[in-house]
Amino acid sequence: NVVAELLKARSGNDLNKRPLPAELVGRPFLEVLTRLKAQNGALVLAVQRGGRGEVVTNPAADFVLQAGDELVLVGGSG
Repeated sequence: NVVAELLKARSGNDLNKRPLPAELVGRPFLEVLTRLKAQNGALVLAVQRGGRGEVVTNPAADFVLQAGDELVLVGGSG
């Protein structure tokens, strides 16, 4: 299955949750996705709204990120 392939114990495919960087607050999801992929190879899979626990998987391109959001990522160099 696809999820199993993504999460195999192979370097670079770790699933992580990280706080949204301050410079990306108020930016649309497509911009955040593109910037993080270009900067460190991370692919954003979902956004967890801070404090509420709501998880938005595969957000729309125009979904605006907010302070306190956390990004669910696969891969990336840091």
